[in-house]
Amino acid sequence: MRRLRTLPWLALLGVLRVAAGDASLDDSTAVTESATPAYAIDDAAYGSDGLERYIDESYYELQSFWSNYCAQGCDPSYVGDGECDETCNNEECDWDENDCFHGYGECYTLSDGSDYRGEVSTTEDGVTCQYWSRLWPHTHDKTVYNYPKAGLGGHNFCRNPDGEAKPWCSSSSSCSAAGPRLTEGRLLS
Repeated sequence: MRRLRTLPWLALLGVLRVAAGDASLDDSTAVTESATPAYAIDDAAYGSDGLERYIDESYYELQSFWSNYCAQGCDPSYVGDGECDETCNNEECDWDENDCFHGYGECYTLSDGSDYRGEVSTTEDGVTCQYWSRLWPHTHDKTVYNYPKAGLGGHNFCRNPDGEAKPWCSSSSSCSAAGPRLTEGRLLS
C-alpha cells in the first residue's frame, strides 16, 4: 500500500480542480497518510505522462504554507517577541525563537525548584502529568499567560510556577522532579 504526501501548493491546485469537477477519485490501493482515499489529478501541464497528484493536506497546512505560520495559532509576529507564547512553544517554531525554556537539563539550583526546566512528566507514583495548556481533567489557572516566566506551555513537564515546595504537575500526586539538584557543579539525586 502506497503512502503519499504532496506539497501544500500542489494540494491547493488539487482542491481547486476537485471543486471545479476536473478530477477523478483514484480507486487504486493508494491511500493518504491519514488513511483516507486519495484523489488523483491527471494534468498534462505537469508532464506528458499525466502525473498523478495526491491530496492529503488540511486547511491549516495550506494556511501555514501561505502565511509562514510555523504552528497553528502562532502568528509570525509572536515568534521572538520576548514573551513565551504557548502556541509557538514547539520545535517547529524553534521554541518561540528561544523565548520559551527548552533544552535545559534535569537540574535546578533554587531550593523550591522554580528554575527547573527539565522534561520529567510523571508523578512520583508514575502518573502522567496533565499538559499545562489543558484545563481538563483538572482545571487550573497555571497557564503561560498567567505565569509567563515559569516555563509553562504546550507540554506536561513538571514546573513550580507558584512557589510550592518543589516542581509539580496537575495530578493527584507530587512530581518526581524533586530529586535532582545542581550543587557544586554535580548532579545529586
